[in-house]
Amino acid sequence: MTAVDPDATGDDLSDLPPYVVLYDGVCGLCHRGVRALMGLDRDRLLHFAPLQGETAATVRAGFPDRFPVDIDTFVYLEPGDDFAGRRIHLRSEAVFALADDLGGELRWITRFRWLPRWLTDLAYRLFASNRYRMFGKLEACDVPTPADRARLLP
Repeated sequence: MTAVDPDATGDDLSDLPPYVVLYDGVCGLCHRGVRALMGLDRDRLLHFAPLQGETAATVRAGFPDRFPVDIDTFVYLEPGDDFAGRRIHLRSEAVFALADDLGGELRWITRFRWLPRWLTDLAYRLFASNRYRMFGKLEACDVPTPADRARLLP
């Protein structure tokens, strides 16, 4: 993986919170998933941003060789040893890493980590390609509580 100099992109991932979930901002399933994750995240570690927003553009500039252009990919950014001390996870790898970090009720998901990545990503892509048909698109967003609003990034 190629590291990117933050001075070359003008973006600095170190300004972001340590744990960031990037999701499709108009996907009904993704929206419900974010609300569920907020409830499961008892330590309030996670912050959330739509793939269509400024935060995603910053992450995309930091990981141009890994961050996809399309918005059907779940992305999880956590502390690590890549650009600006960050690690990026995509698709099923993101789901496994997030479940591992949150633990508790999501720990069972990590049991599927032993399956080949091409298989778990194939299942992820098949599900993602049908998400609008199954769960719809949002016409309007919920008004978050003040506490939750602080966890939402642009």
